[in-house]
Amino acid sequence: MKFSILPIVLILATSMASATVIINNNDGSGEGFNDPAPFTAVGGNAAHTLGQARLNAFRHAGLMIDAMVSSPVPIRVSAEMNSLGGSATSAPLGGAGPLEVFKDFPGAPRANTW
Repeated sequence: MKFSILPIVLILATSMASATVIINNNDGSGEGFNDPAPFTAVGGNAAHTLGQARLNAFRHAGLMIDAMVSSPVPIRVSAEMNSLGGSATSAPLGGAGPLEVFKDFPGAPRANTW
């Protein structure tokens, strides 16, 4: 069963870039970003559960990317921490792609731009 928590809104501003990144945790109870397994704080990640540690790492990656992105439009990221398969010697680290894209919408600052 999936459940939603309030979106985590990171409002980030730097002198070079700024964007509003909204992270939607799409994991179900007890899995992925909601895994209640104990976690020992390490490397600056002060989480107490494995799920929170994963979410903290995800947020940190978002902060690093945000330093390079400037957008007046909110960036929405729906995320799940799921196994992507693999073996002991080879496995994907992650996957990503857009859920939707927009072009020539009302009020768009530029025509013919996605």
